[in-house]
Amino acid sequence: MGLGAYRSWRRLIELNEKDTVNLRCGNRNGKGEGYFHIKKNHFGEWQQAASIEGIGWTEVADMAITKALTADEMWKEDTKNDTTCYSSQIYLVDKRKGTIHSTRNPSIFVSNGNNTIVTAFTVLRSSSF
Repeated sequence: MGLGAYRSWRRLIELNEKDTVNLRCGNRNGKGEGYFHIKKNHFGEWQQAASIEGIGWTEVADMAITKALTADEMWKEDTKNDTTCYSSQIYLVDKRKGTIHSTRNPSIFVSNGNNTIVTAFTVLRSSSF
């Protein structure tokens, strides 16, 4: 996949002049940032959420990242790490029963320097705000 983006989003929350956020592949060993980091360190969380929806983990992660970056709901800058954390509530629907199973507030950390996603995770708790 080279140096190109694995996936890109147009951010509606304008905290700086750059409005495109990229998810890059990152290191295959999962160290650092990007897709491989998320897969290695947070796969279980995303897979658990995906099993509720009956879809793949990348689909639910993509849904959560899209909502967090475009919903203009919550964000918090972390000047120490030069990142911004975006979050937005998502509903996980049990499609067999047609009911809302749970809600989550995934945390999506974006580097302020190069507008790439450092990490994205979701757990059954409120966001870090």
